Amino acid sequence: MSRELKVLLPVIDLLDGQVVHAVAGERESYLPVRSVLTELSEPAAVARALAERCSCTDIYVADLDAISGRDANVKGWTAIESTGASLLLDAGVHNVAELVSVRNRIGAMSQLVVGLENLATPKELQETGSECTVRDIFSLDLRCGQPIVSSDWNLSPLQIATRAVEAGFRRIIVLDVAQVGTGQGSGTLELIANIRTLHCDVELIGGGGVHTWQDVEWLVEAGCSRVLVASALHKGWL
Repeated sequence: MSRELKVLLPVIDLLDGQVVHAVAGERESYLPVRSVLTELSEPAAVARALAERCSCTDIYVADLDAISGRDANVKGWTAIESTGASLLLDAGVHNVAELVSVRNRIGAMSQLVVGLENLATPKELQETGSECTVRDIFSLDLRCGQPIVSSDWNLSPLQIATRAVEAGFRRIIVLDVAQVGTGQGSGTLELIANIRTLHCDVELIGGGGVHTWQDVEWLVEAGCSRVLVASALHKGWL
């Protein structure tokens, strides 16, 4: 694979109004991002720097306040959109009502991410999937290879991915939060390849732990069309 920037999908993690450096999913210890791209941790400034570095207009945004059950960081979303970016936004959607509410608060070019972490039961996956558009995305959230779910699920990661496809999602993010920010690789290559084999018409987005272009290439070879990156850009690894 040629080392084209267009495969990279930059990530912004929002917490308490700032962009933070996510490491291993330990949110209580996240600190404002320190970047070779910008001296600021304010959402709009980081969005501009990432867009310029990756020559793209779309940015994955994880609203960690909303995902953790606090008030959504709508001001942060708006600031990022004001730069001309279109969002792939995970705002902690739990159900159809919240999905519709968030959709009504973002720009027409932005897209919704429905994270497994915030869905209490497989029924909520089915219901949100039935309401999703072709642009909406399901995030298969993992920690150390295991789905981040309540005990009500009792499904493997591959089974959950299949349920998401059956529910109507045609785009899936595969992300192990334990790998995020570590520079140790995604840990999801086999799972991504298995999802690609079973669901060849689904767009896959991977990431977590990216350090070198080899990590990017492995994810693309496994079946991803885009690769989530944050630390690798802020630290100048890529």
